[in-house]
Amino acid sequence: MDFIENILKDRKKITIVIIIIILPVILSLILTQPNLSQIFTRPQPQKEVKIEYTPQPAVEPSLQKGPYKCPSETTFCNKNNEITRGGKYEGIGGDLPEAAPVYAAFDGEMTALPVTLPPEQGSEKYIIIYLDNRERGLRAVYTLQAKAPEPKTVKEGDIIARIGTKVSIYDSPLVFKLIKGDPLLGEAVKLKAEDFQ
Repeated sequence: MDFIENILKDRKKITIVIIIIILPVILSLILTQPNLSQIFTRPQPQKEVKIEYTPQPAVEPSLQKGPYKCPSETTFCNKNNEITRGGKYEGIGGDLPEAAPVYAAFDGEMTALPVTLPPEQGSEKYIIIYLDNRERGLRAVYTLQAKAPEPKTVKEGDIIARIGTKVSIYDSPLVFKLIKGDPLLGEAVKLKAEDFQ
């Protein structure tokens, strides 16, 4: 009988020791791992993602020549107010009445990107419209406050948006930039009034 009692006493001691040692380990694992399955599963190898960019092939310079359709009212293009930011040429801008039309400067594929500035810059929202004509090696970039249009093919002179309020970082309701060559690697053209019709 003493033998059984000793085993039972030792069993209680073993159980208490196990609880004292193992319980904190389990608790620390639970508290430090946001996903318990991570404790018991082997990490999966990460797949490598490659992003390749194929530059725009060179095009005949005569295809890139204007004149281009003025992107809004003719006074906008005639004034030719150069917009710079941080010493970098951003395009042309100027005062326009709210709801004035914004035109496609040439035939092409239009896409739009909504932008929200960080809180330290006022959380302002605006859009950037890209108009690309790969055959001519041209990209027009319109920055304005408007509702983002759906991507589509447009013809020169089509209304693609309406002017909203000023984009505060440019102090202009519209900034228009023309890029010749590759849309990502090409340089912005310093526009003059004679570049527009």
